Amino acid sequence: MVTNLIKERSVLTIVSDTPLKILGLTDYEEKAYLTLARLGVCRASELAKESQIPRQKIYEILENLNNKGFVNTVQDKVTLYSPINPIFIEKLLMDKFENAKTFLASLHETAGAKHKDNIWIIRGKSRINSMLYQFTKALKAEKSLYIIANNLSLVSRASREIVKLKKKSVDVKIIANNEPQTRSRAEVFTKNNIDMKFIDSKHLKARAGVYDDKSAIVWDEESMIFSDSEFFVNFIRDHFKLLWSVGKKEL
Repeated sequence: MVTNLIKERSVLTIVSDTPLKILGLTDYEEKAYLTLARLGVCRASELAKESQIPRQKIYEILENLNNKGFVNTVQDKVTLYSPINPIFIEKLLMDKFENAKTFLASLHETAGAKHKDNIWIIRGKSRINSMLYQFTKALKAEKSLYIIANNLSLVSRASREIVKLKKKSVDVKIIANNEPQTRSRAEVFTKNNIDMKFIDSKHLKARAGVYDDKSAIVWDEESMIFSDSEFFVNFIRDHFKLLWSVGKKEL
């Protein structure tokens, strides 16, 4: 994901924008596109009314969106506007994400031993959900993946990628809470022979994951921390092992 990277005291903080902002849209342009996506084909005046964008600005905004490739024009008695298919936006975002991964990999290789302990901080629920899903999809664990998942609501979105790792003989273990709604979400993992244990939700205030004992991620509703610091990784791994030792196999 493309972000503004702020380096401060050896901590790398990620200040994320919304997906459309990442692709270069302004507040008004984002609002106009999302409203147009809901309406379909419409006139500029209708879009201004529905989006509550000042009418004197709407034509400039639509021209900008057209130049950026987010809006098409349809010539009729009056000019109509239609949004591009969201699948193209998804591709643009994935391209941005892949470019960012390549850049960070190159940066890490260049920095070498000078920046061993990197910490990335992501804030905001929607940004956390997006980054967590992308991190999991991009995960290339070779030995182990340990997850503290609470109710599995977010982790289940990446179940296909996690199951693939299990089939590649990666040691996958997941801890979840013992609430009733967790049962149905757990089935996709247990039926694929992924080791799971369940524990009282009061012990699962934060979610976490450890990949190959090389990097770890911790998140709650408001923020996410991702790091390859040896101390951080060991701390999360040991916390996982403690919870695993007291968890139960059956709900």
